[in-house]
Parts: sequence; structure tokens; C-alpha cells
Amino acid sequence: MKKMKLVITLSFLIASQLHGQNSALEKSILIDKICTDYDSLIQQSIEEEMDFYPAHITIKSTLSKRAIGEVDHTIKLYFDEHEEFEEPVDEEEYYMPLKYAIIRKAIVILESGSYLIESNFYFDEDGYLVKFYFSENGYECYEETSYFDQHKPIRITHKEIETELCSDYDDPVEPYDKTNLNDTEKASALLLVKQAEKYRQILTNQYDIIKD
Repeated sequence: MKKMKLVITLSFLIASQLHGQNSALEKSILIDKICTDYDSLIQQSIEEEMDFYPAHITIKSTLSKRAIGEVDHTIKLYFDEHEEFEEPVDEEEYYMPLKYAIIRKAIVILESGSYLIESNFYFDEDGYLVKFYFSENGYECYEETSYFDQHKPIRITHKEIETELCSDYDDPVEPYDKTNLNDTEKASALLLVKQAEKYRQILTNQYDIIKD
């Protein structure tokens, strides 16, 4: 009887683990589709020169990195604009509409003649971080993608990439695709959530300046 109970318990744990993996994979596939569709909107706006759609703010600067020299630093924030109206308490009083922005994507690029580093933060319609994509070309050559559900990491993929900047790179990267994350991986992924908050705050500050 004890042996049967142990087998049932183990079977339940394995089934639960597999269900969690399937759920994480299914969610990440849906997230990929949402992000791809949004990127298609961005690309369409570029090709058709519709600068107003989707709404975005671009911040460019030049940084000086030790032992590297000048580095071009670009932040591009894409967002949805919202407007709410409050009913006045006094019929003769007029209320201005409340306008605000919800971040949908943040692109951060560091670029010099020898390397290119790009980070992409994707957010859902409520402003939750759902995906983070990172690629490095130059000193290292890899890309990593992290998926989130309600700001909790559910999947991380990592693989080597080949570009012109990576032609002299000969240190192979071991690829992986994980849905069962260890504590260190979870902690690293949660740091991305905090980092994403910085770009949300930048958008809030910038939008307060430019909104009507």
C-alpha cells in the first residue's frame, strides 16, 4: 500500500510538472504572437512613414565608455495613449480630460564600431512586462529571451547568433530552453522587471511634457 501511494504521489508530481511546462510553453507562444503583431505595426508605420502610429518617443545620446570610446545610446519607447473624462460635480464646472500613456515596448541600443547590444522590453495592454529580448554582437555573440506572466518569469531561452560583428568570435555558447527555473535564474529575471520600471517612469515623465 505504501509503495502504491508513493507511485501515485510521484505520478501526480510529474504530471503537475509537465502541466506547468506545457502551460509556460503555451503562454510564451501566445506572448510571441502578441509581440510579433505589435512589431508588425511598428514596421508598417516605418514603411508607410506614419510617425504618429504607434506613438513613440526617441531619446538619443552619446556616451563615453572606458577603453572603448564613444558609444551611441538610443532609447525608443512605444506606448498607447488613453484619455478619461470625469463628470463634473458642478454643472458649470468644466473638467479637462485626463490623458496618460501605457508603455508597450522599450528598445535600448548601445552601439559602437565593434559591437551592438540591443534590449527589447515588451509590455501587455495593462503595462505588465511579458517578454524581454537581449542580443549582443561583438564581444559576445548570443541572444536571450525571457517570458513573464504577471511579472513572474516562466521561461528563458538562450542561443548563439551569427552576424558580421561575430565573425571573429570563437567561444561557443551552450543553448538552452528552460521553463523550470532555479532561484538564481528567477532572481536575474526579476531584476529585469525592476529595470523595465525605469523605462515606464521615463515614459511617464516624457509624456507629461508632450501631452496636450
